[in-house]
Amino acid sequence: MNRKIIYIGMVGGLVLLSSCEKVYQKTDFSSYKSFIRYSESVIPFYLDMIQRPLYFNFHLTDPNKKKQYEDLSAKYCQSKGSHIVVKGHWLYCNAKKDEFMIHETNYGFEVYESPTMQIEDIINKGVNLMKSERYQKANEVLKKAFEFANVIGNKELIGKAAYYIAYNTFLSSTNFDIDRIFKYINIAKQNGINVDSFVEDIKIATQKTLNNVLNEAKSSEKKEALENLSRAFKISKLLNDQNLLYTTYYYDGNFYLETRNYDKAIEYINKAIALGSNKLNTLALLYNLLGQAYEKKGDLADAEKYYVQSSNVALKMGDTESAAIPLRHLGDIYYKVGNLQKAYQYHLQALMIRGYKTRRGGARYGLDTDLYNVGNDLYKMNQCNNAVVYLDEAVPYLEKFGIYDTMAKALYEDISCYQKLGNQDKAKTLFNEYKSILSQQNMLNKFKSLGF
Repeated sequence: MNRKIIYIGMVGGLVLLSSCEKVYQKTDFSSYKSFIRYSESVIPFYLDMIQRPLYFNFHLTDPNKKKQYEDLSAKYCQSKGSHIVVKGHWLYCNAKKDEFMIHETNYGFEVYESPTMQIEDIINKGVNLMKSERYQKANEVLKKAFEFANVIGNKELIGKAAYYIAYNTFLSSTNFDIDRIFKYINIAKQNGINVDSFVEDIKIATQKTLNNVLNEAKSSEKKEALENLSRAFKISKLLNDQNLLYTTYYYDGNFYLETRNYDKAIEYINKAIALGSNKLNTLALLYNLLGQAYEKKGDLADAEKYYVQSSNVALKMGDTESAAIPLRHLGDIYYKVGNLQKAYQYHLQALMIRGYKTRRGGARYGLDTDLYNVGNDLYKMNQCNNAVVYLDEAVPYLEKFGIYDTMAKALYEDISCYQKLGNQDKAKTLFNEYKSILSQQNMLNKFKSLGF
């Protein structure tokens, strides 16, 4: 019988098996019986002697004939001390001396000798393709490795192939297929593969995406921002990661605050607060955001409530800067609506929290503005005796830090108060002290109404 073998080499459609040679048997069978006779004599010969995939150029469309071929393969496997396992279109023989896989393809019957060893090589080829950023080709290779690993039932190889399919998908796009990644991550975990470092990479990538949400919200990319928020929510749920979910809610709240959907902003900020009530370092910020949302809605009572809560939490943490900011803002709000007593109350609290009475040296920390705010409130309430105490200190601070517009206002009110109090000498001394700076800043005309 003609046993001529034609070596074809590597076939482009199966690059993943490039280390394996292809062999075609060109025999034409006049009948099925001749095929059976041929198979009985040739198949063991090829499996024993040739370390490469084997193809016959025939197909069996008759189910009965396919069954006979399976029986023939099973008989051969038994002769090697094992039994055939049917996995879909594959027949697998795990004999110690003769491991092989067979299935029918468009070419004919495909036989793989020592598939366990070949699967390791296929996975390595896929990983190398992934490292060289040939993600599509890597996916094809790794899928074939995964298919083969499932045929032979090797848990470690199933897990490894699944892991790299997931990681290749992750690297291939910033908008990676979340469902696909987690499908294969779960398969990898179920088969004993440690995925912790991969999960951390997913979290880091998600955090980077969230960091861009506010910039996207401020630009024309609002749709992308919403998609990224939705993806982050899905990932945090799939990972059951409360910290990532908390961060996602925080960015949700910021996004809706920026896009002026204040009810949505309040909803998501409250969700973040519920998850992060023990995170005092960020809780103050969340209460501040909540205060902003209610303020934008025109609900001053609730805005005040949450601004005060923000300040109290920051104060517990010893963060006087963050504690003072919302109180100063409350003072500004009440000043704008004409409630000078409330404005003074909150401006003074902000100033005192900054350590006004115990400060030493020239640390700024907003002291210049807070001193002016308190002095200005008292000036507007015609309490010049108290106003000059704060204005006297505000002026040099404002001048020192180059806030000349506010400095001129503070100086004007300070001089005006001394004139009202009948202390013309102090008023004149103050003006002369800052005259040159006022001249440089073209601000002298403002003081003509005071007689200078």
